[in-house]
Amino acid sequence: MNDITVNEMAAEVAAELSALTGVTWSVELDRHGWSSPDCAWLLAPDDQELSIRANGHRLTGRAVIRGVLPDGAREVARVDSRGITVTLGRGARAIAREIHRRLLPTYLPSLAEVREALRRWDEARDRAHAVLAELAPLLGLTHERHDRHDRAFVTLHGDGFHGFVEVGHSGTPVKLEFTGLSVEIARAMLTALGSRWKAPRDGDHR
Repeated sequence: MNDITVNEMAAEVAAELSALTGVTWSVELDRHGWSSPDCAWLLAPDDQELSIRANGHRLTGRAVIRGVLPDGAREVARVDSRGITVTLGRGARAIAREIHRRLLPTYLPSLAEVREALRRWDEARDRAHAVLAELAPLLGLTHERHDRHDRAFVTLHGDGFHGFVEVGHSGTPVKLEFTGLSVEIARAMLTALGSRWKAPRDGDHR
C-alpha cells in the first residue's frame, strides 16, 4: 500500500508544473463542495483547472488527473473531460511531466473550444430572449422565462389555460402552443393569423 496522499504532494506537483509551463499553478484542497486527503485541484490563470483524485485507486498508489471544463461543456459544446492515470510513488516531478506531456496538449484546446461554444451560445440565447421580450408582453399574461439547450421559451398562464412561446437561438422560428383555450380566444387568434397568412401557390411546398 502506498501512503502518499494527493494532499501531501499537490503543492510540489503545482510547483513542478509551473516550472514546466511558465504559468503559475496553485492548489486548492477544498473545492466544489468536496474535500478529501485523496483529492486536490490545480488552478492556473484563464480558468485552467485540473483535478487529482486517488479515490478508488489508493491501494494501487495511483491517481486520476482530469482537465476540468466549464459547466455546459457536454450539453453545449459536446465536449467531455479527459484524464490520465499516474502513479503517485513516481514523485511530483514525474507527475508534472506526465501532465505536461499527456494531458495539457488535449485539455487546453478542449477548454478553448468549450469557451468559444459557450460564448456563441450566450449570444444566441440573448437574441432569443430579445424576441421573447418583445412577444410575451403582447399577451398581457403572467409568464416565466426558461432556457433549454438551443432554445429559449416562456410559459404563459391565463384564466383556465396555459401555453408557451418558444424561440430558437437564431431568433427564429417562433413556436406557439396553447392548451385549454376558450372558443372565443381560439377564434380571435386564428382570425388574426388568417389575416396575415399567405396561402401557398400550386407547386409550393412548405
